[in-house]
Order: sequence, then C-alpha cells, then structure tokens
Amino acid sequence: SVVSPVVEFQVTRWRIPHWLAILTTLIVVLAMLALLGLPLIWAVQTMVRAAGEYSEQVIDLIKRLFATTDALFDKLNAHDIQIDQARIATELESRLPGYITQAAGTVTAVFSHGFLIVIFVVFLLVGRNPHQKQIGIYAEIESTIRHYIATMTTLSAITGILVGFVLWAFGLRMAFLFGLLAFLLNFIPNIGSIIAVLLPIPVAVTQFQDPWMVLVVVAVPGAIH
Repeated sequence: SVVSPVVEFQVTRWRIPHWLAILTTLIVVLAMLALLGLPLIWAVQTMVRAAGEYSEQVIDLIKRLFATTDALFDKLNAHDIQIDQARIATELESRLPGYITQAAGTVTAVFSHGFLIVIFVVFLLVGRNPHQKQIGIYAEIESTIRHYIATMTTLSAITGILVGFVLWAFGLRMAFLFGLLAFLLNFIPNIGSIIAVLLPIPVAVTQFQDPWMVLVVVAVPGAIH
C-alpha cells in the first residue's frame, strides 16, 4: 500500500521500465530501513556494553532493599523460612547481562524479519500491473489503508519526538532510543503504547534510584501517549 504508488508513478509518469522502478523503490525502502536500523544497532551495542554496569546497579539496589528489610527477614527466619540474600544477589548478577543481551537479540531479529518482508513486497510489486487503474471497492480499500498509515505515521512521529525530548530533559540514558521505540511501538494498537511507556522503567530505576523520578519518567510519556 505504501510503496506501490512510488512504482506506479515512475512507470506511468517517468516512463521507467517496471523492473527498474521496482529496483529503485527497493533501494529507497532499504535506505529507510537503514535509517531506522542504524540508531537501534548503536543502541543495542550500548545496552550490551552497559549490561555489567546496570547489573551492578540493580544488585546494589537489591542489597539496599534487603538492608532496609532485615527485620522482616529476621521474623521469617524465626519461623524457619530461610531466604538466602547472597544467593539471590549472585543469581541476579549472573543472569542480568544475559537478559539484556537477549533483549538486544530480539531487536536484531525484528530487523532481520523486516528484510524478509521487503523480499515479499518485491514479489507483490512484480505481480502488480502499474497501468491498471483501481476502481470500486478495491480502490476505496487502498485509499483507506494509505490514509490510515499516513495518519499513524504522523501521530507516531510526533509521539516519538515528544517522548524522546522529555526523557532527554529528565536526563535519562538512551532517551532518544526510547523515543524511537515509542514511534515504532505506537503502530501496535493498544498494547504498543503501554509497552513504550514501561520500557524505560528498568533504566530509570537503576539510574535515578528515586521512586518519584521513576514515576515522572512513566507518567509524562504516558500523558503524551
């Protein structure tokens, strides 16, 4: 729905051969994916490099939490309910970097699927006649889909820019990455916005260690959405 008008315009207006119009359109699509992919690849590398640092901060936070709840653990131990704080901390310390790396791998997989989708789009464009004028219900469906995509893209871009700027103003690390993710996730109805709002929480908790700042980092982007 998005790229077929580009092919049709080149064929009907510029008299470019169909195969060449598809090739140039494919290059444009790949360039757009690269523009989206490069910041995410950089962010993934940053997250992997910072995995150890965030793990240490989380462990420190857990230890401080344990320190404030020693009375509770004493009462539990008095009832023969044993909680090994050191073991919990060690387990978290060993597994957190893996969780972060796994999340980074998920982002990479999304973009690899994106390139696979591009291949399918090429086949769809090859089978489409650019000289055939769409009329009736089919034309109305295409028009509605394109209008929806244009509207969602505009709203998502505004949302992503505002979220990224607000998080940057609060001093959150990788703020513009979360803005980019807010842009992408906003295309997923209902649940996408919720995920985009919750994503910065782990970074905010480890960076600020202040419940009010964490609340602000969630509430303001939530209000924007």
